[in-house]
Amino acid sequence: MNIKYLIVEKEQRKETSNKYTYVIQRLSEEIEKNGDTFEVVFFKDIALEFSDNKLNITVNEKNITDFDRILFRGHSLWYPLEYETKRIIVDYIDQYNANNSTKKILMQNGEAIKYIAYYDKIYIYSLCIAHNIEIADTFYRANPEEIMKHNTFTYPKIIKQYAGENDLRIINDKELIKKNVYLLNNVEDFQQENLKEKDLKEYILQEFIPTKEDFRVFVSNGVAMTGFGRKATQGFMTVKRGEYTQ
Repeated sequence: MNIKYLIVEKEQRKETSNKYTYVIQRLSEEIEKNGDTFEVVFFKDIALEFSDNKLNITVNEKNITDFDRILFRGHSLWYPLEYETKRIIVDYIDQYNANNSTKKILMQNGEAIKYIAYYDKIYIYSLCIAHNIEIADTFYRANPEEIMKHNTFTYPKIIKQYAGENDLRIINDKELIKKNVYLLNNVEDFQQENLKEKDLKEYILQEFIPTKEDFRVFVSNGVAMTGFGRKATQGFMTVKRGEYTQ
């Protein structure tokens, strides 16, 4: 049986030499190895039509129910409608499966997408607190002037974009993506290059943890399946020219 995969991917913010990212290339290799087919679509390819009191979802003019598997990849965290559309798709497919028990469409992370109402750092931190998961001390206030004159802060601190949006900068005539994360050693550092032009209503402050090392672990049904560690070799960020260990 030929299985048709739909991969909902996040568009890259700058041109790349390859048609797809490395992850999509690897996924396509495994899918084609089994004799199955796939189609990669982006948010702009998804159409929601509300007509005759019914919802119809198409991707590149194909009905979404023509596919057997749906893999949800990344989404633009700074554009909430992308994540909200995923939630609509999950509910739509759930209803389809309830009415078509012999041809159910399987979705990756469908239950998690239904559970998480929003997808930004502030909401994720609130979930961690609700479930007694330890996080770094974090502060948010939609008032930049009050943030900068807050006299109870101790430094150093990290300031970063709450939705995870990165900068797109021209450096040496090249378009590069740079992390929107800055180290504050004192209140004057709010005026450092690149940060001073930002709208601080979109930023959170966190305690600075000077270990220069972190770990990411993939957990499925409460079992740690795999993961990796990162060590910073330049600057304070582990994602900048860091060393990776399995």
